[in-house]
Amino acid sequence: MASFRRRSMGGRAAAEPVSPPAAMRTPTRRGSATGSSAAQQGPASRTQALKDLKLTIEYKHLKQNSPGGVLVVPSFEDLRIWNGVIFVRKGLYQDGIFKFVITIPAEYNDRNVWPEVRFVSEVVNPYVNPQTGILDLRSNFPQWDPNSHFMVSVLTFLKKIFYLKDSDVADYRKPANPEALRMFMRDRAQYRQRVEELVATSQSTVYENPHESPLAFSQPQAAHDQVRQTLLETEDLTVKSWEQVLDACKRASDLS
Repeated sequence: MASFRRRSMGGRAAAEPVSPPAAMRTPTRRGSATGSSAAQQGPASRTQALKDLKLTIEYKHLKQNSPGGVLVVPSFEDLRIWNGVIFVRKGLYQDGIFKFVITIPAEYNDRNVWPEVRFVSEVVNPYVNPQTGILDLRSNFPQWDPNSHFMVSVLTFLKKIFYLKDSDVADYRKPANPEALRMFMRDRAQYRQRVEELVATSQSTVYENPHESPLAFSQPQAAHDQVRQTLLETEDLTVKSWEQVLDACKRASDLS
C-alpha cells in the first residue's frame, strides 16, 4: 500500500506517493486476490451476515410464538442445525414424544430455499418418508417465499401432521409415505395400531441421546416426585404455599 509525503507547490501542500521500504511491502503472488476481487467478497459476506442475523431473529421470535408442545434448540456447533421435540397431547398420536433435527441451508432466506426437517424418532405418517424420516415440506410450501414463510411456519406444519383429518390428505397426490396414506384412509384400525406402537417406542427411548443433542432429557428422581406432588396439591400459590414448596424441596434434597 502506498504512503504519502507532503511537498510544497507554490505555497500549497500536495500529496506525493512514496513507495514503502521493501521490508514493508506485501509480496504479490500469482493467483492472489486483487483489490477488486476482495471488494466483491465484501458484499457477499455482508449478505451472509444479514441472513444469519435474520435467522437469529426468527429463533428469538420462536421463544414466544412456537406452537404449543414444540421445542427447538440450536446445536452447540452450528446455528443452522436445530434439535427439536414435539409432545403430542391428543389425537391418534397422543402422548407421543417425537424428536427431530432441522437443517437450515446457508442460502436460507432466499426464494425457494427450504429448510430440511428429519425425524430422529420413527414416525408413521403420510407426510414423513419412512426411509429417511424427512418431512415433506414442499407439499405445504410448493414455493418458498422468505417474505411469507418462516421457521414458525415450518413448526406449525410439523405439529399439524400429528393431528391429521381426512381433508388434510384428500388431495395429497404424491405422499412421502404412500402406505401410511393408504392405512389412514382405508384401514384406520391398522394405522392406529402402528401409531400406538411408535408412541410407546418414543416414550421408552426419550432419555436416549446417541447424537449428543443439546435437547436431552434426564430420568426423574424420587426427590422430584415429592416436589411435584406438593405443587399439584397446592391450589393457590400464595407466599405461604411457596414456603411449603420450598420446604418440600429441602426434604427432597435430603433424600437425594
